[in-house]
Amino acid sequence: MPRIKMTTSETGICNKNTCSGFTLLEVLVVIFIIGIMLGALMLSIENRPEGELAKREAQRIIALVELAREEAILNTAMLGIRFENTGYQFLVLVNKKWTPMEDRILRKRELDETLNLEFEQIEDTDPEQIDLPKKDPGEELPQVAIYPTGELTPFRLTLETVGSSAAVSIEARTSGTLTIEQQDDNLNY
Repeated sequence: MPRIKMTTSETGICNKNTCSGFTLLEVLVVIFIIGIMLGALMLSIENRPEGELAKREAQRIIALVELAREEAILNTAMLGIRFENTGYQFLVLVNKKWTPMEDRILRKRELDETLNLEFEQIEDTDPEQIDLPKKDPGEELPQVAIYPTGELTPFRLTLETVGSSAAVSIEARTSGTLTIEQQDDNLNY
């Protein structure tokens, strides 16, 4: 009995008389299905609730402030935070001068262009509220001081999604307690 030599190609098996593999139609159907799946994925990404980005950024800010408090306590250092409309920055007091932190995590952060940040200094109900140290001429002071005891300057921070009513608020107390609340009833947290 003669042996038929069969070779294998990338698309199928070929023998002396016939080749089997993927037809152009099969390849086009697979590409079409992949395109539909990618389109559905893109639509699901675009249809996120309006306040989702603000909520995530608020959670990030809370985590970073808590980390900065721990850093201040562990290193007995005076830290600060400077908020602007487009981002925020952590500072450290070195030789009576505020300098930006060089830490990889507590670095300067820029907000997404669809977010707006509003900072407000508030009065705490705690009778031992603490304030920032006095300013040297020409020096940019942080709005929030984080003391080596873990206490901080009380503040309220509002993150708003540009062009919508979706907003998230962070409130910090002297004791270091941070709370987050939604300001739009359409958001689900």
